[in-house]
Amino acid sequence: MYLIQDGYLVRLPWGGVQIGDVPMLEMYQFTKAGTEFVERWAAAQPIDPE
Repeated sequence: MYLIQDGYLVRLPWGGVQIGDVPMLEMYQFTKAGTEFVERWAAAQPIDPE
């Protein structure tokens, strides 16, 4: 949830199957900032570039 709040992930629209109001599948995508975050993390660099 924090990745979404921090702007690293966005929820993609999905017209899939639901049970009542509960979706069976949710799709997310990294933003540009999220991709940079993962690259820094994978390279063992400081996560916060500041």
